Amino acid sequence: MSQRSDIELAYENWAKDYDEDSKRNPAAQMDQDLLIPLLNPRKNDVILEIGCGTGRFTTEIAKKCKKIIGIDFSEKMVELARKKSKKLKNVQYRLADVRTGLQFFESQSFDKIVCPLIINHIPNIDTFFAEIFRLLKKQRENFQCDD
Repeated sequence: MSQRSDIELAYENWAKDYDEDSKRNPAAQMDQDLLIPLLNPRKNDVILEIGCGTGRFTTEIAKKCKKIIGIDFSEKMVELARKKSKKLKNVQYRLADVRTGLQFFESQSFDKIVCPLIINHIPNIDTFFAEIFRLLKKQRENFQCDD
């Protein structure tokens, strides 16, 4: 078993208080007020949430989309997220560290990907975004062609 980093240990320890701490954090509330409208989840969307934590956003997004998969590297955070979402049939969680890649998902698997509050933990941002683009479905309305 590999040694856990300080950041991983911090999130494992924070898990039990994370939701309560977020309620008292104005930045966390602002994130929710901005994130979900910007994401604009639609009833047929399949969405990936990277760094889902305790499922604070996941459960809200799930109410508006076909399916959402949340991934996080904190076992305790994912455990809390699963408990919070157990009645939602369109939610799945996966314990995973995105810093090592997202190769376990097929290319073009997701309509939308959201990753709140994790970018600062990613050592190679170029590789991370290349993986994000690989996973996103190619949508015609997002592309323009000069004929």
